[in-house]
Amino acid sequence: MDVLKEPENEFKVGWCPICNQGWQVIVKDTDTEKLFIMCEECLSLWDHPLNIKMGKKALDKNNWIDEVIPAYREIERAGWVRYLVEEV
Repeated sequence: MDVLKEPENEFKVGWCPICNQGWQVIVKDTDTEKLFIMCEECLSLWDHPLNIKMGKKALDKNNWIDEVIPAYREIERAGWVRYLVEEV
């Protein structure tokens, strides 16, 4: 019997300009339910996909969030679907 694996976050929007080692993915803050972009490796945060190519636009490290993977419909509602990229 095959063991089901947890799917990887499919909500990738870019490659991190800070660490150059991880995907930037859409996450949701469990406290505020606000969407953010987070690097899977260095955990840098951005508040909008338009800012993800600029390391200087990353939020201060004091802005840690308790993140979860949002539902696709939440990303649609925010208008962020157009920023999604496929891994190459």
